[in-house]
Amino acid sequence: MYSQELSDYISFHNNSLTPDEYSYISNRYMHPQIDHIRYNPYDDLITMWTSDKWQFDFKVKEFIRY
Repeated sequence: MYSQELSDYISFHNNSLTPDEYSYISNRYMHPQIDHIRYNPYDDLITMWTSDKWQFDFKVKEFIRY
């Protein structure tokens, strides 16, 4: 995915991803333009940057097993 596609994917999910969705978009082999990822525990927010200067802020939903 290109950065625009990552942005669209995150926006489509209202900046709140499931653990599987997060695993998919943070895979650096599939998305080599990802530069780095940081987790902010105070806001429970993940920030991800790409090499072409895009920044994404989103949350990951808690995984609940039934």
